[in-house]
Amino acid sequence: MSNNNSYAPSIDNVLAGVLLMLGFCITAPFLDVAAKLASDIIAVGQITVERFIVHCVHMAPVVWLMGLPFEVARKQWLAMLLRATFY
Repeated sequence: MSNNNSYAPSIDNVLAGVLLMLGFCITAPFLDVAAKLASDIIAVGQITVERFIVHCVHMAPVVWLMGLPFEVARKQWLAMLLRATFY
């Protein structure tokens, strides 16, 4: 039994992509400023973990509203691990 849950992106989502990128470009600097200000008080590792949590919390509603799947295909795990390691 095959479970084919692959998501094929549509070309007509260009406007949504542009809006998401603009939203990121506006909000990301605020997160960087907050992290730099907090680095004198909080350990860098803790700030990094909290930044990942904040990113997940902010992206979950967007993923849900766009109807995208939350699961990651098994063949993408290695690419994600390599990106996280070397980024």
